[in-house]
Amino acid sequence: RLTEDDGIIDDDAVAISGPSTSPSTAAPSAAPPTTASSVAVDDSTSSTHRNPSGGVGRLTEDDGIIDDDAVAISGPSTSPSTAAPSVASPSVLDDDSALYKHASPLGGAKGESDGVGRLTEDDGVIDDDTVQLRPSTGPSTAPSAAPATTAPSAAVDSVSSGAVEGEAEDVEEAVATIDDDEETLTNNDKTRWNVWGDKMDSAEDDDAAAAADSETTVDTRKWGVWGDKDPSVDTSSTSVTPAAELLPSSTGGHGAEMGMNEDSTFTATIDSADFLQFDAVDAFFNYKGVSFNSLDTASQNNYLPTSMTISLDTELVKGNVGSQALDGYVTFSMSHNIDSNVTASYLIVMDLYGNLTHVQPLYDDTQPPEGTLRGLATKMKNSTTIVAALADSSAMSGPRMLFDLTTSTSTWTAGSVSSKGDAHDIQFSKDGSSIYQPVLAKYQVSSGDKLSDYEIDNTQDVNHCQLIDDDTVAVLSSRQTNSIVLINASTGKTLFTIGGEYSDVDLVDLDGVTYGAGSSLWHGQHNAEYFGEYEYFLFDNEESTGNSSRLLMVRADPAETYASLEWEYVLDGYTPVYGDHDLLANGHVLGVHWPETIYSNAEPNYDAQAVEIDMDSKQVAWDLKVNGICDYTSDEGGCTRKDTAGWTIYSMERFYTAPLVYSVSCIDDVVSLTTQNNFKQMNVAEATVEISDASDGTTYASKSFQFSAYWRATDLEVSLAADVTKESTGSETLSKPVADSANEVVVTVTNVWGDSTSVPVTCTSS
Repeated sequence: RLTEDDGIIDDDAVAISGPSTSPSTAAPSAAPPTTASSVAVDDSTSSTHRNPSGGVGRLTEDDGIIDDDAVAISGPSTSPSTAAPSVASPSVLDDDSALYKHASPLGGAKGESDGVGRLTEDDGVIDDDTVQLRPSTGPSTAPSAAPATTAPSAAVDSVSSGAVEGEAEDVEEAVATIDDDEETLTNNDKTRWNVWGDKMDSAEDDDAAAAADSETTVDTRKWGVWGDKDPSVDTSSTSVTPAAELLPSSTGGHGAEMGMNEDSTFTATIDSADFLQFDAVDAFFNYKGVSFNSLDTASQNNYLPTSMTISLDTELVKGNVGSQALDGYVTFSMSHNIDSNVTASYLIVMDLYGNLTHVQPLYDDTQPPEGTLRGLATKMKNSTTIVAALADSSAMSGPRMLFDLTTSTSTWTAGSVSSKGDAHDIQFSKDGSSIYQPVLAKYQVSSGDKLSDYEIDNTQDVNHCQLIDDDTVAVLSSRQTNSIVLINASTGKTLFTIGGEYSDVDLVDLDGVTYGAGSSLWHGQHNAEYFGEYEYFLFDNEESTGNSSRLLMVRADPAETYASLEWEYVLDGYTPVYGDHDLLANGHVLGVHWPETIYSNAEPNYDAQAVEIDMDSKQVAWDLKVNGICDYTSDEGGCTRKDTAGWTIYSMERFYTAPLVYSVSCIDDVVSLTTQNNFKQMNVAEATVEISDASDGTTYASKSFQFSAYWRATDLEVSLAADVTKESTGSETLSKPVADSANEVVVTVTNVWGDSTSVPVTCTSS
């Protein structure tokens, strides 16, 4: 057993300390949250299932000290580590050591603990069944997580969170959890684990885990490439509290060759094994009558991509927001097509590091195996629910599906699976009682009945229908007229047209050249969307021009006589149909496309791509590539895809589990901050901000406000009470402004769903 000489032991947690003889290459600051189950270690280690000590077989005391519910890998190392950064948030504190406690299944909070034999912040906080994964100084590869699969076959498997992981500046070991009997775990293990890494064997354990508010902390400290903390950077942290256990299932990076490079870039590869961990995928193959592992490689590609690769620049993604931007997720539908027929389609949720949290195959199990549905438009309905517009295999219309992130279950909405709407787009009304789909059709959610529909003059092939201004105005993307059209949503009358034959305004190109009304600067566009401040973001397919497709931003003020093309990013290759382009909370843009021609030894060499671009530098901040096998039509110099053959993505959405809160300051009793809600919304949204004392929770100020629409930043100032009293060390009370007391306060922003984010800040005087 460990003793205090080996490192501090507290309750069921283990800390290993000791000297290191060489720097570690791990960069813990980039470690994303995870909800994976505990580390799996078995006797048949493979490339996707690794022993933390670098060898094969079961952990022993030679690999590190084993104590009750914890396993620690210790021992000095003489060579730099090749370990991937831990995919976890810092650990959870207990009641007597937590300065701030915020619940989330994604991780815990950071603080300090005191007392003899207890861990301190310098060691990295571990207390009460909590485990931290720390940078290692020896060769090591991150072990795979083995998620449980407890969901019904019709839905994605639900996996309880695994070992909570974190970082420490001077403790250079890896700690993992294993059950009391020190069983060897495998990737097929069905054991459920709570958010602290404890095995859940009974309903009592389930109830206890459900009753506990789960907690996440985003560590805002900067770390060097060797795992050393930059002492010049503020060590304050941001706590995120989702209202519900939002992301219960995750691959935890299983199967991914992951690594943080010295230049702050991160790469990962997702393969078929990652998808096959989900029970819902097994159910889909059973429905299809397919034994995936018995297929040849080309046939397997009809059902799962050969791989998906992630590239992430952790510094660049921060953008205007900072470290919180790294905690984002993306959701999208991905389909494989042969001759316009869908062989497989999935709704996917994953974090920016390539950890799959949900994989939901899209099909109607009441129909023959050929009845796979095509996933197209995907949006967030609220902070825990995704709405997806699906299409019949060879059509562009079909049912609508709700997917609950907390339970990993799906239901039909606005009618049954037989109810149909144009799957190019979908949006809930502001009051949630109806949905809108192109061209401008309104359906009742409870019954699926069509409430209204309009034929819009001078539009053709409308592929986007966005309701704004409290559902009074609709923004339509009219593909075959090369125009963006604003419509009165109550009458169907055209208010304003930008671009194309029926344009109300001239167009000004990037080079300043003006083209008269009736001209086109984009051709066959998709998903033209309004993002406030007179700015429209669209995917320019460049149909029939011979040019590569582009991401464009157009500015059009109705008070002006012209609309101007303000920004472009030229993509690799031409995308005949589909494509998306959104403005993100961090000031970057997110584009999605698939190239018509693929090359084996040059770009583009992938089936589909999602790419985040810094608008100022045009550098790639985040990149997802879906890779397949081009066996369609091989031409000299490339492989041409016909009728959307291969893997495609129609659109993608970024979201967070709680509001973003950043640029926080407290000067002269005035707190200033910038905040944005979890995801993009078309209207303002109600919220509250509260300022409280960090030590005793005294509320200094609280007020209601509204998040700006279109995911634009909301700037706030909150004045604190100047006569707040606070007890000193004796019975004396001090009546003085907060700033004069140099108090540390906590700024908490909460949205209408109860998701909240808290940021500590020290008040000062100017």
